[in-house]
Amino acid sequence: MLHRRTLLGFAPAALAAIAQQWATLDPVLAASATQGRSVAPEFITWLETSVQDLASMATADRQHTAQLLDSYYDTVIGLLENARHDAATDTRLHLLASSLAQTIGWHRFDHEHHTAAGHYWNAALHAAHQAGDTDRGAGALADLAYQSLWLGQAAPAIDVLDHALNRTQNSTARSLLHLRKARALATNGEPRACRRALAAAEHALDTATTTPPVWCSWYNHAVMRSVNLFQRGSVSRRPYCLAA
Repeated sequence: MLHRRTLLGFAPAALAAIAQQWATLDPVLAASATQGRSVAPEFITWLETSVQDLASMATADRQHTAQLLDSYYDTVIGLLENARHDAATDTRLHLLASSLAQTIGWHRFDHEHHTAAGHYWNAALHAAHQAGDTDRGAGALADLAYQSLWLGQAAPAIDVLDHALNRTQNSTARSLLHLRKARALATNGEPRACRRALAAAEHALDTATTTPPVWCSWYNHAVMRSVNLFQRGSVSRRPYCLAA
């Protein structure tokens, strides 16, 4: 049986503080070198390819990847803390750490380890911030907002999504964030605001011209039209439709 504390996400006040900090602070890159050996770019490329392959596996097979993802994450964090590398490699490592933490967070979420999921998504947020990737950071915030909504806390989810939208540049990502906000507004009993968010989601997707971030690459008009926002209690657990 799970310990009760693992079934709880961040408290609303803590979640709001995390989102506000991300939305207002300028990115500061970590130190580019520490004590230790240099990191070969080829090794970083191998890690990136391996992690991408794991993340793209079919849902039914993901149960077998949890320990591998944890190992990759520990390896990347170890390189960031102990290895010597230039600024470009530092950015690649932070992006890789963010991607891994986001994926691991969904693994924990699926098993209802909500405290662990929240901490991994917070780590993904910080790593994206260090790399200066605001769109990826918005994806981590969106995961935290989704978890908040899943746990019955619609108002904090709305606040978090507002912060995420403040710094999201990609139109497809903005559309998905607006759609998630619409779901939260519907759950919170705000139909007029929900319709405005839906209109914003549609407009953003209609005007998208650039490749979306990986975390929302699956999102399109068909997905947006498939969501029944006014059906209470219809939030899906898996990271598809509004869950992604």
